Amino acid sequence: MIGLRSERTMIQVELKPEVEARLVADALANGVEPAVYAGAVIERAYQPGNGSRKASRSPQEVRAWLDSLAQFSDKIPQLPDEAFKRESFYQDSE
Repeated sequence: MIGLRSERTMIQVELKPEVEARLVADALANGVEPAVYAGAVIERAYQPGNGSRKASRSPQEVRAWLDSLAQFSDKIPQLPDEAFKRESFYQDSE
């Protein structure tokens, strides 16, 4: 591509052994080298509009969201307290 120049930076990151193992497994499952996979994961996480920074919501936006969640809550049936006791969850397994 004439006129376009892509600059890349190399960084080293220390990972916990279990995180590294998961990264390597995911990379191999996707058929790519772990370094290439890690770079793609980081680039994807920091793309604009990808939520890398949490957007702050106004109190009105939060209230509207909560109201939308509760919109049909009056249609949820009332259950007796016994429905939430441990025995009621396991009554069929005995």
